[in-house]
Amino acid sequence: MDRFRLYQVLQKENVNSKVLSYWYKENLNDKEKKALILSQIDKIKYPVMSPDNVTVAMNIDDMVASIIKLSTRKHSQRPLKINSPSPTVLTLPDDFIHPTSPRVMSVRELARIQSFPDMFIFKSKETTGSVRRKFEVPQYSQVGNAVAPLLAYELGKKFIELL
Repeated sequence: MDRFRLYQVLQKENVNSKVLSYWYKENLNDKEKKALILSQIDKIKYPVMSPDNVTVAMNIDDMVASIIKLSTRKHSQRPLKINSPSPTVLTLPDDFIHPTSPRVMSVRELARIQSFPDMFIFKSKETTGSVRRKFEVPQYSQVGNAVAPLLAYELGKKFIELL
């Protein structure tokens, strides 16, 4: 939850979330890594609050400490923006962070983005890993691999018109 809040704050402050991977730069020493992080967050006004009103950092030193503590090599996580188009829905549930809650988007929320009606039922487990993926298709994969129903409907209408 702390990392999700940090992603939300970085987005709100227009700081590239790649700052969370700077601690893993192998060609820099710790002092250089901290300087690089500081250069990215020097315009933030403190204290910084997450969308769910949790204090993420009281000052720049707290922010640097949070970034170091929560650093990750993963680059694809990002909060969705309210009132903005969604990026393409993928099969990995942790790529999208809810815009106001410190959590990943649910299968149902991603299905809504894809235009699935709420009554549509996805059969299977939400997620599946390792060798089971050869035999099971988890719900997140069903949503992420699907053609959006409203798009399929419009394409179908066009095909009928052409035929």
